[in-house]
Amino acid sequence: MNVQFASSCLGLTLTIYDMHLLRKDEKTLIWTTPIHLTTVKLLYLLSRYLALAFQLCNVALSAFWKYSYTAIPSHTCAAYLVVKITACYTMLGLLHMILVLRVYALYDRSPKILFALMLIYTLRLSITVWTVTRLSRIDEYEFDAICISPKTVGSEPGIAIFVIGEILNQFVIHTLTIRKTWALKGAWDRTPTLPSVLTRDGFYVFVAIFGGMIAVIVGSYEKGGTSLFVFPLIILIISVAV
Repeated sequence: MNVQFASSCLGLTLTIYDMHLLRKDEKTLIWTTPIHLTTVKLLYLLSRYLALAFQLCNVALSAFWKYSYTAIPSHTCAAYLVVKITACYTMLGLLHMILVLRVYALYDRSPKILFALMLIYTLRLSITVWTVTRLSRIDEYEFDAICISPKTVGSEPGIAIFVIGEILNQFVIHTLTIRKTWALKGAWDRTPTLPSVLTRDGFYVFVAIFGGMIAVIVGSYEKGGTSLFVFPLIILIISVAV
């Protein structure tokens, strides 16, 4: 129980710290008077504050379990796993929509680019649905006292397809971004310009998501308490990537 509580507290602490670092930028760019919320701003706020909500819920559940159970019931662990997977998919979906809108704007709202991006999003969504449907057997999993299953999911094809699909998805999006910003004046300047910010942020997002997918792979094979850190880490990474 202590590991579960510690991992959730660490995720919440780092998420709050990241929000604290960006509080001035958020106030300047979003909370100006009069408030004008665009689609991108709404997606940004959803991703940031949903991440905080997920981390808070994770801490609350961990604290409740720590002081209420000596062993968490298996059906509760199964439901908790579904919630964590849903939360991760939701956060990734929000990030994907923000990146799609960025690329769409970079290409002057080209219908061809929009079609290609929507096709990529549809394929990604199909992979998501297919992976989730494979969780119908989740009630067959057994869990120990702190919701760790002795059976790893590393051998499940859904995990591999999800990771490969997400990495390829991010690769296509960031390749399109760099292809457009590469030759722009100021793309590689140290002094912040719009092209340099887009190039730098795109690279950071790709590295962050790649690191998150590595964490998913490690967590899918790990049987010990280390796997408990994967969920708060993934939520944090996606929130920071936004």
